[in-house]
This record gives sequence, structure tokens and C-alpha cells, in this order.
Amino acid sequence: MLLRAVMLLLLVVAAPAQSNTLKNHPSPYLALHGDDPVAWREWQASTLNLAQQQNKLLFVSVGYFSCHWCHVMQRESFADAAIAEQLNTHFVPVKVDRELHPVLDKRLIDFVQATLGRAGWPLNVILTPEGYPLTGATYLPKAHFNDALRRIAQYWQSEPDRLRQDARDMHAQMARGANASDQKGTASSLGANRGALLAQLQQQADKLEGGFGQQNKFPMAMQLRSLLRLNRRERREDIDDYLQLTLDQMQNVGLHDQISGGFFRYTVDPGWETPHFEKMLYTNALLAELFMEASVQYAREDYRETAIQTLTFVGRDMRAQGGGFISSLSAIDDQDVEGGFYLFE
Repeated sequence: MLLRAVMLLLLVVAAPAQSNTLKNHPSPYLALHGDDPVAWREWQASTLNLAQQQNKLLFVSVGYFSCHWCHVMQRESFADAAIAEQLNTHFVPVKVDRELHPVLDKRLIDFVQATLGRAGWPLNVILTPEGYPLTGATYLPKAHFNDALRRIAQYWQSEPDRLRQDARDMHAQMARGANASDQKGTASSLGANRGALLAQLQQQADKLEGGFGQQNKFPMAMQLRSLLRLNRRERREDIDDYLQLTLDQMQNVGLHDQISGGFFRYTVDPGWETPHFEKMLYTNALLAELFMEASVQYAREDYRETAIQTLTFVGRDMRAQGGGFISSLSAIDDQDVEGGFYLFE
């Protein structure tokens, strides 16, 4: 009897501790986190089962390899032993490559957009063990992130039932909103949304530098294309001026790579001068279409040349082996320098 008890004790002591399962993963983004002290798991049924068995919150971190701030957060936070201890002790940590799980990515992006008012990557969301999103954020500096983890863990220990109910209520609210949006969308058209789009323009347009907003400048191709088409029907000179100002800034300043071609994802300043050096396939596809359409509407040969140059760049630099296309080009070079591929010393 004594021997059996000793053997059982030895088995418990020798049981493997939580470990990082991402080492040498075929996904470059997941493999990037393979040496983190965080006990990362992949998104799968066994991960949800583990969270429910241990009654732990899921910490789900979503990103992709070419995302600059994903690399920053990996170095600052996920490689830190103290933060790893918090994650491993109080949560089931899950790392997700958004290109492998686009449906999950969209669900969590929609949640953070609805609750925070903005969303992006890295995307970090806390879920209940049942899988309902509870709270989320994008990039957080190390100190803020550490404090947020500590407070959430304390709330879960003291009020798990209330947090579970809050998450279920938010899920139900978002489901009702999605259904209403779907029903509205079936009857809507570009013309019916003219007033809303023009109101957005009046509120957010930067009439000095072009584009929307007064901080980072994203190209917002879909909004600009809708505005272009609306103004084709009922021309307004002030909108024509705004559109051409925006297109000129986008093609002539820092958003557009004047040497290699293609557009960067956004600029970090309101004057379009300093790009965030990531290039996205969808950004370039949408902007090529926008500039080609604008070249016809405004009889601008330079817009047409920009569209053709962008398509040439995509066909040359973003085509993958086998005939497909890669989704993005990283802002980070092989020396871990942001923009290193594009900057001159």
C-alpha cells in the first residue's frame, strides 16, 4: 500500500508541466512564438475542453507574420517571464494565425470593434471557458498589459458568474445587431446610403491633407470608391476636389512606394509622409481598381499609370509559387528592422 502511494506521488511530480506547443510549427507566425515562455496552445476542441475542465479563461492572441506590432508585442510581453507566469497560471493561452482561422479572426475583430471602437492586430481577447468573448484589446505596452491580466484574473476569481453572464449578454446583443444589419443590407443600395456617406465625409474628412481622420492615414479604398461613384451621378465640385486631393496625396507622398511600386498599408502621420512598411494584397488590389476608375472619371493619365504600376507590382512581387498570391509583405526585414527593406542608410 505504501509503495503504491509513493509511486502515485512520483507520477504526479513527474507529470509534464504546461509547455509551448508551437515550436517548429509550419505557420511562420506560430513558429515565431515557439520559444516564448508562454505555454501556447493552438485553437482546437481540446483547448476549449481544457479551459472548461480547469475553469480558466482563454487568452486568445491573434496575429499574422507580417504584422509589425505583433512582433513588438512578442518581444516586449510574450517573451517576458513574469507575464508568461501570469498567462500560464490564470489562463489557457492560445495563439492564432489569422490566415489559418479567418472565421474566428472575424468574430473576434467584430467583438473588439463593437466594444472598443477600434480593432486590429495583434488582437488579444479574453474568452470564458465556454468560448464567449469577455473583453479585448489590440497592442498594449508591457506594463499596461501586465496590469490588465492581473485585474482580469482577480475579477474571474471573485465574480465568475457575473462575468459569464456579461459575456453571454454581449454575445446575444451582437447577434441581434448582426441580424438587423443583414436585413437592412438586403434593401440598401449605394444611393440609399448617400446621406450617411456624405455625413461621414463632413465629419471625418481631412480637407487639407486628404483622406479620413487626423492621425494615422489609411487609404480607405472602399469608402473613396463609393464616394467616387456617388459623385458621378450628382457632381459636386467640393467632393471632386477632395477626392483628387486624397488620390494625389496617396500616390505622390509616402503611402506609395515610388521605387518598387505598390502601396503600404497606412502612414503613421496625417500628412501621408511616413509609411508603416507593411504591404497588403487587398490594399493594393482595391487601390488599383480605385485609381483606374478615377482615371476615367477625371481623365487623369497619372491615375491610370499608378493603377497599372500597382498591378505590375502585385504580379511581380506578391505572386506565390504555384500561381496564387501571398497576402502580405512584412514590415520587418531579416534583421528585425522595421522598413529595413525600403530605407537607405
